[in-house]
Amino acid sequence: MYIQQAILHILDKDSGNLLVSEHVMDLSDVLVREYINKLIKKVSHSDIKAGSLTQEAYIYHYVQNEQHSFIEKSIDLANKIYDIIAPAEEIPAADYVFFEARDDEEAAWFGFIRLDYSSQYTHFLDAQAGITNQLVRHNAIFPSATQKPTEAFLLNVTTGEYQLLEKRYVIEGTKQLYLSEQVLRIEPPEAAPQQIKQIKKVITQVAKQFDEPTYEVLASAQQIIYEQLEEEHVIESEAVLEQVFQHNETARMTACNLAQERELPSKIAVNNIPKYEKKYSKQKFKLANGIEITIPAELYGNRDVVEFVNNPDGSISVLIKNVEDITNRFNG
Repeated sequence: MYIQQAILHILDKDSGNLLVSEHVMDLSDVLVREYINKLIKKVSHSDIKAGSLTQEAYIYHYVQNEQHSFIEKSIDLANKIYDIIAPAEEIPAADYVFFEARDDEEAAWFGFIRLDYSSQYTHFLDAQAGITNQLVRHNAIFPSATQKPTEAFLLNVTTGEYQLLEKRYVIEGTKQLYLSEQVLRIEPPEAAPQQIKQIKKVITQVAKQFDEPTYEVLASAQQIIYEQLEEEHVIESEAVLEQVFQHNETARMTACNLAQERELPSKIAVNNIPKYEKKYSKQKFKLANGIEITIPAELYGNRDVVEFVNNPDGSISVLIKNVEDITNRFNG
């Protein structure tokens, strides 16, 4: 993505100062442009909330309004954010970088990223009475380019598609998603982790209702999601539910109806595919006696390797078969 212009505003609520810049940043420094680009990539590869805006949406209409310059829009939004976070004790101070850019398809982008402060020590050269090197604490160090921002909004002005990172904070006694609700005025879908949790809750509820072994149906769901991500790079929630309960028609219909009631999306977009493939590539079980077992996804379900046996007394036996060697991973 090519950054066309960027501007930095200081929202130092701890000192009670909103210091807005009247001019855009000098992007002739390649490292500055590269830093912003890396932050944008970090946002896009995170567990974002993604959606699409209509022309009538407040923020989409506002960004497209050519009566106001980029600088004016950024200052206006910085003021809106500051008015909300200034009295909120839980929200820390930060800088916000606003930018306009174009991607490889020549689509126009507008966005902003929150730059949280961190405290670090550096050297200070005192030359008043001979050279004395001192240690000083700097309290407004920006995050590294490899660190995921806590808040960001990226809008494809050409298509209306957006990516959002936000956190829920306590404001006036209640936890709020102030960025989407008050600043952007949009209703974004939940991010992928929350949507996957909804699938898990539906499966768990239906399993208990129909006396299905919870560990078994959840393992089946994880296996299906893992295979979907490998093949399609998207999670189809209805297909997951149907396959998990394919042996029980009533349970299957109950799960699908429950998913509709909870407005679970039919397709869940996942940005960081390698992260989720790694996460779901191993089935992990914790037994009541404290033993923990990890089974690679490609071996789970292979009864020549591992088998879960339901005993007449209601207990469960785990049989691990055809083991040629055992290695102790002692961490010294």
